Amino acid sequence: MKKTVTSTLLAIILSLVFTGNSHAAKPDGLALYRAICAKCHSSIENTTIPSRRLARIKSAIATNIGGMGALKYLKDDELKAVADVLYLAGLKEDEADGKELYGMLCSGCHKAAEKSDIKGKTAADIQSAMKAGKCASSSSPRKLLTDKEISRIADALKEGGKGGKEPPRQPVKK
Repeated sequence: MKKTVTSTLLAIILSLVFTGNSHAAKPDGLALYRAICAKCHSSIENTTIPSRRLARIKSAIATNIGGMGALKYLKDDELKAVADVLYLAGLKEDEADGKELYGMLCSGCHKAAEKSDIKGKTAADIQSAMKAGKCASSSSPRKLLTDKEISRIADALKEGGKGGKEPPRQPVKK
């Protein structure tokens, strides 16, 4: 009887841990990459698979390329979070759009750009909060973002989540 109760409790605990709940935060792609992928694909800064898309990751798992079939337990949202981090790792600094960066790295905690709780903050405010460790993510995006990219995120939020690249300069009238 004691074994059955222990087994049942263990099953319940594992199901809660692995199924999560509907209010859980977006999975942390960088933490997942570091814990699972970096063993074979190097650190995110030196990854052997930059810009890898979700479909290719799923295909590698489904066909067991390089033993990746062992990762079939990962959920779609976890794989998407890893793919987002890999996409960012493959970008050149001047290619990163503020709204896209925000959506991939910040919206899980701070809501959609249009309703963000950090809307209206300057790049300096955001950088300061990130450096002070106020970003709840265990692998804070500050480790992925350059100052220029943080500025683009702040610009996207100023524009109500509608953009993030620098607007064209208007000629000064004399």
